[in-house]
Amino acid sequence: MGKFLVLVCVSFALAGCASTKPVQTLETSGVHHIGLTVKDLNLTADFFIKALNLKKVGEKKDYPAIFVTDGTVLITLWQAQSKTPVNFNRKNNIGLHHLALKLNSFTALDSMYEKLKVWPGVRFEFSPELMGNGPNKHMILYEPGGIRIEFAVTPKN
Repeated sequence: MGKFLVLVCVSFALAGCASTKPVQTLETSGVHHIGLTVKDLNLTADFFIKALNLKKVGEKKDYPAIFVTDGTVLITLWQAQSKTPVNFNRKNNIGLHHLALKLNSFTALDSMYEKLKVWPGVRFEFSPELMGNGPNKHMILYEPGGIRIEFAVTPKN
């Protein structure tokens, strides 16, 4: 129960809530990579590489998979093997609810919105807005292959 409580406190602290309790040493130290199964590997890889400027760092053609990174997080994109892949429904399916990527400023969030609102196949769930009462802001969209992505900003004090 103790480690769970520490993780909850750390999560709230990252979300902008203050905690006065000291943080214990955790067993994990961040995200190594995220793996996403996608309907169209090339379409989704193009979005991550060309629209988001992530760098392609590898590929496994017989898998097939493409590996991209922003320099902090590695994302593995796998091609779904089903002829009729099922879209994830965040209200009814167990699994990844969305991928949240951090941006460094409100200006960067607004610029990303302007760039992606005209990107072919992108559908917005909502444009940049405050998270609750703020000060954090975010937006959520579906990339052309259907993966739900959030872009979030926590202002620096």
